[in-house]
Amino acid sequence: MRWLIALALSLIIGSAAGAQTLLPSTALTSIAVPLGWTYYQATDTAGQPTPCAASGSSCTIQTAPSCSGCMKVIFTANGSAGTITSAASTGDTWVHPTGANACSNAGGLDCIYAVSGASGNTSVAVTITWTGGMELYYLEFKPPIGYSGSFDASGQVYNQFACLPCNGAGLPITATDVIVQADSAFFTNAIVPAGWQPSNWGGGGYSADWLGFGEGLNVTNGAAPYVTGSNYPTSATQPGPAAYSAVAFKSSAGSFTTPAPLFTLANAPDNQSITCSNSCSPSIIVNSTAGNLGILSVMSQTAGTFITSASINGGAFTVPAGCQQSSATAKAISCAYTLSSTGGASTIALTMNGPGTIWWDYVEVHRSSGSWVLDGTICAATNTTSVTPAGCAITGITGTNDVEFQAIQEQGAVPYAQTMLSGGYNGGGNQNSTGWGSSSYNLNMSAANAGVAPIWLSNLTEVSVVFGLAFK
Repeated sequence: MRWLIALALSLIIGSAAGAQTLLPSTALTSIAVPLGWTYYQATDTAGQPTPCAASGSSCTIQTAPSCSGCMKVIFTANGSAGTITSAASTGDTWVHPTGANACSNAGGLDCIYAVSGASGNTSVAVTITWTGGMELYYLEFKPPIGYSGSFDASGQVYNQFACLPCNGAGLPITATDVIVQADSAFFTNAIVPAGWQPSNWGGGGYSADWLGFGEGLNVTNGAAPYVTGSNYPTSATQPGPAAYSAVAFKSSAGSFTTPAPLFTLANAPDNQSITCSNSCSPSIIVNSTAGNLGILSVMSQTAGTFITSASINGGAFTVPAGCQQSSATAKAISCAYTLSSTGGASTIALTMNGPGTIWWDYVEVHRSSGSWVLDGTICAATNTTSVTPAGCAITGITGTNDVEFQAIQEQGAVPYAQTMLSGGYNGGGNQNSTGWGSSSYNLNMSAANAGVAPIWLSNLTEVSVVFGLAFK
């Protein structure tokens, strides 16, 4: 299950795919909100120890502990069309939108939401009747600090026939919002409006691609994104469907502006498993840009096997011992980084301290000004058996706007980041490769969240090894 997540920190306008109808929104006021809307967590039932049954009338989704005042939304992706009846979690009032705000359509999508949610909940029981399989997706967002959130708009669109590119659900938002767009049409590409930055996020990774997501944070216009993909209807005689549902939340801050982000994702190439005889070079080309921050994580199937050196185009990486962690059951994890990457297209030259099969992830981040330094103390740890293992709590962070990178390795499970890490680029487990770990990052992380250990979610109860590091 590959989800697409997009973070928007600027005005959403047209798309290169063609003209869009811009929906009404209020004029921006003079208020400036430093952080604005932030992502908190996401999870789905497919990757949980007890997924939804093949058919039934209820399903419970497990979550990380919810945050106080967060906006919560659940989407369905079911084999046959059906609507949600209700949802229940302690202290929350769940609303199923109907009429002009309805999320349900013949493509099997529906939604239910709760505003200003209660904290500490770890599950939501959803009542819905279905056949042919069911997955539930839960997402949670924080309003701007010092402000409260509320519902703004929701809607859906159902394209039964050819629509390449397909137009999602546009929403008549009235403020600076967070928008979640769900897509049940097996997308493989998104042509999103300007201001959306696509990135690969693996909140799932276990079965056929039933549902994809696009998210916009601090969005000032509800124009629908365009999406295309190999499984979309391609002719007027080939039925779809391409179905979309979308929900938008606003805050008591109304319409506001946020500063341009200091850090942006520059490069996140496909990851892969390879067999290393000590030295090896992953075949995937990394299009590096000079001066960027580069972070490499390697998960090994052999305990005690770590990175000893790494480089791109001759530019050597730092290999810190602080992120090396090993367990007889979870095996090994390690990292390397460069504070100023060497530009040009090349492969990664990698040396391990022993032979074996590994999986690598690489992320490159650009900054609009200044230079990179490591922030805080790199941490690594071994977790006891758990389906919700904790990441690393990085100590000593002094920056107020950091890049944080976290990774996990389990021997037989498929873990993925559940909280704190937005826009994460996830590893083997989220590419349907059982037995590997995952990695995820957060750009422009606020001081309030800096160093807080994320929560991972796994489909098995296993021992895990983790590391975390941050840069400013």
